[in-house]
Amino acid sequence: MYVYGDISTDARVHRSASTLASSYNVTVISNKRGSKSLPNSGYAHYLVGKRDYNLRNYIVTILDAIRYIKKEQPDILYGHDYYSALLLLFLKRKKCKKIVYDAHELYVPEKGKPFSFRSRIFYWIEKAIVKKVDLLICASEERGYLMQKHYNLPSPPLTIRNISKLNVISEKEFCDDKNVNGFLQIPGKTLVYAGVVVRSRRLDELIRAAGTLSPEVKLLIVGGGNAVEELKELAVSYPNLQSLFTGPIPFRELGYILSKCDLGFIYYPVDTLNNIYCASNKLYEYASVNLPIVSNNNPTIKKALEQYKIGEASDDLLSAVRQVLENYEAYHSNCSAFNKDFNWETEARRLQESMQQL
Repeated sequence: MYVYGDISTDARVHRSASTLASSYNVTVISNKRGSKSLPNSGYAHYLVGKRDYNLRNYIVTILDAIRYIKKEQPDILYGHDYYSALLLLFLKRKKCKKIVYDAHELYVPEKGKPFSFRSRIFYWIEKAIVKKVDLLICASEERGYLMQKHYNLPSPPLTIRNISKLNVISEKEFCDDKNVNGFLQIPGKTLVYAGVVVRSRRLDELIRAAGTLSPEVKLLIVGGGNAVEELKELAVSYPNLQSLFTGPIPFRELGYILSKCDLGFIYYPVDTLNNIYCASNKLYEYASVNLPIVSNNNPTIKKALEQYKIGEASDDLLSAVRQVLENYEAYHSNCSAFNKDFNWETEARRLQESMQQL
């Protein structure tokens, strides 16, 4: 299994690798930024490339992975995300492997929407591989139908949803190097965001909402990205707001943190088909620890929140936060029904059955 990224923070890769480890000897090849495999994962881990994410390291990582794969000669090569498509295409042309491709994103050009030269390169590579693989996987049925139409596939890809259930480790197992426990003990409801910290996730709106409601509400930002420093400056401008930015944390510790919070935030733009038909890990992760959710008016997220009444989706974020806090126990208790209907065990069984048919 190959992924160009950090295995310790990639929940989808970890779930698929752990699931298949019950039937296969699985080795995950990943970039050196992820220095260790997750404890009790059941799979092996092989590091390639360097700790950087740039074009040179991307090529080095591909070449390192090819050398390792040729040496090990696995029965199946399973690539994650469009970064793996070049590797799969090269090895497929050599006709040496059964190939599985998991398209984490819906990565297609749209009329009238920006699509950079870099994006087109990866799109052309993905387009070249999707009809050649032995098993094609995507993250939602809606994305699958769009991929089938766009690539003129005979049938939709196998849908394996991003259903992620967090394990809650004990306080002794939690590496509290950012004093998260100390922050959580400060009075007030904890509004949390976990994910990539970039401008497109509109965390500035989240800070303004939390700042308006402070000190009743405090803010926890879990994750890293290029917008961290400017968001810290914005948070400081609200003198009553207690906030903590943890930076990236290992996936195994996320459940502990979220289980101690009161309200989770999700934001997906509605600018592209990929975002409109988002396949959010965080929706399931928040719900798995009975954490009510607030979101913008993304139709996919809004549909889930309204159907199960586990949160509120609105472009007026401040109003949505207030509404959930005022009716907190109802939203909190409704997470149980959502978790019952959406479970990883069903997705795992479908993945295992499809792999056995290769």
